[in-house]
Amino acid sequence: MRRLGLSAPSTDGAHRSQRLRQLARLVCLIGSLALWPNSASLAQERVLRFHHFLPENSPQQQKIFLPWSKSIAEASNGKLRISVAGGMKLGGKANELLAQVESGYVDIAWIVAGYLPRKLIRLEVFELPFIASSRASVTSQALFEYYETHARDELANVRVLNVWCLPSGVILNRAEPILRPVDAAGRVMRVPSDAIGELFRHIGATPRIAR
Repeated sequence: MRRLGLSAPSTDGAHRSQRLRQLARLVCLIGSLALWPNSASLAQERVLRFHHFLPENSPQQQKIFLPWSKSIAEASNGKLRISVAGGMKLGGKANELLAQVESGYVDIAWIVAGYLPRKLIRLEVFELPFIASSRASVTSQALFEYYETHARDELANVRVLNVWCLPSGVILNRAEPILRPVDAAGRVMRVPSDAIGELFRHIGATPRIAR
């Protein structure tokens, strides 16, 4: 069987709203170490359970995860299939996905590093302000090289299939635009991680972690 990989999604593009800071969300695709025991197991048909927290009608599910699982089934002549379950259909919370893979409850998971505060400290470097580029593909390549060189031990209990990040984020607001740090003061801001939450806390906002 030829080697199969999952390419980082292309999330580059111009943003319609203003950026207060260049922020990014770091995501990882991980699998259980038990998935690669030996070549003899490849002779048997096997179905792997892939769990993630995004809705099943999300672009990631429809344009990345399902086509990827289909390509693996075709390349293995149906001997290896991946059952993709979105929206935490198999139970638990988004911040429990890593533990689900480590325990063997599921075989593969798509996780967000920011949902695991203080557990993936080295990888959180790429969530700091000004690290992310508006070109996600460029930052993702740098992130993967950084992971391979400096952060492999943080996920030593699982097999990392890929890591990537989204482009620099935007701030959405129903009222007046937030263009300067002072514009965020006194507001409650939904943020994707503790690292980004600290930024908003220092400029006077009240962060709420999205988990």
